[in-house]
Amino acid sequence: MKENKKRKYFAKNRKAFTMVEMTLVMIVIGILGLGLLKGLKTFKANQEVREQISSLRTMETGMKSSFIDILDAYEPAITASVADGSSNWGWAVNFRRTSPLPVANIIGGIGYLDYRVEVGGISAPLRTNLISKIASNFRGACFPKTAGVPAGTVRLMCPRLKSLVYDVGTAIGSPVGHSLGTSLNSLNIPVVHIGYDKVNILKRLSRKTLSVYDFSMSEVYQARRNLSVRKIATIRGAMEVFVNATLTRELANPRNSDGSGGLNSMDDQFVPWGWKMFGNSTLQVRTSICNKASGNTTPCSNLSTNNIWRSGASAKGLYIRRVVNNFLSGDSGFFVDGFNNPIFIYPFANSCAGSDYFACGIIPPPVPTDNYLNIGRPPFVSVIYTPDFSSKNTIAEDFGRVLVGY
Repeated sequence: MKENKKRKYFAKNRKAFTMVEMTLVMIVIGILGLGLLKGLKTFKANQEVREQISSLRTMETGMKSSFIDILDAYEPAITASVADGSSNWGWAVNFRRTSPLPVANIIGGIGYLDYRVEVGGISAPLRTNLISKIASNFRGACFPKTAGVPAGTVRLMCPRLKSLVYDVGTAIGSPVGHSLGTSLNSLNIPVVHIGYDKVNILKRLSRKTLSVYDFSMSEVYQARRNLSVRKIATIRGAMEVFVNATLTRELANPRNSDGSGGLNSMDDQFVPWGWKMFGNSTLQVRTSICNKASGNTTPCSNLSTNNIWRSGASAKGLYIRRVVNNFLSGDSGFFVDGFNNPIFIYPFANSCAGSDYFACGIIPPPVPTDNYLNIGRPPFVSVIYTPDFSSKNTIAEDFGRVLVGY
């Protein structure tokens, strides 16, 4: 009987926790809860970091894609403005308000990227399409803004953007990657620095500190340089083929018994047939060869007009226009390099005594005479160059300057 009472007593007392047990349980729950809260906070911070990285990478690809989109959109408008003047086309003259690189605009603590595009540079539908492309390139990181935006500006609101700085060449800390009203420098590749608020993970808190995301435009610049190389190489090839073919035809041109017909060996050596390629008439450029008159009194009289022998023009823009029209089917895409900077041709390098081809005047040859020694001795060399490579002191890069030898 006594044993049954003891069992009931102990069974009854095992149904409840002691204060010590309750305290230990509360401590364990508290520790677990604290760990869970810290874990959630760390997870949230890590998630924000991942979102930041994704947003910044989107901004990087957006800038690179928009760079190409703007160049492609404005190339037809720029090439359509080509004139015979010294440099009457390109970003520097006709599109002073346009840049393929954005600037940062912080308004009320909110970061915006501003792209400046010439309002009248392209048609309204093309401009609308360009704006749509730019906005799409930044989707997920920036949002287009239209209200209160100045004409000629494409504005994107980028919540994480705090600053934007370019290092271009030696101009460290430059506020813009392309100075409006200048040629787009193909030689110096910008490094882009995007300032943003960074989550401080080391302290496992959601505090933010200003940090910088860096990337280079080298990949895009190299692609555009390669385009420049292809354009300049095509121009060079067309010039070389024409001169060599023309000289071959003249050598095969038979002389008549009265002295008319083709050139003699002395004339063949010294006539710089490169000048003929700059003629106004494509048909005459491609078909006419020298007919030496009887008695050598007026040699090559059929080439002595401005239509076939450029004897009085010195405007730098004319020479690239004539080459493109005569040998490249008038394709205006060859008027500019991969950066929409103008391509120039200095006809014969020995005419430039200075250090800069652009600053040198062009001295056309006299109309054909019986003695061409005053023009210079072969080999004759033309120079194809862009503004950044006009100086003879600048190391020649094949995307900016090449020589054509005959």
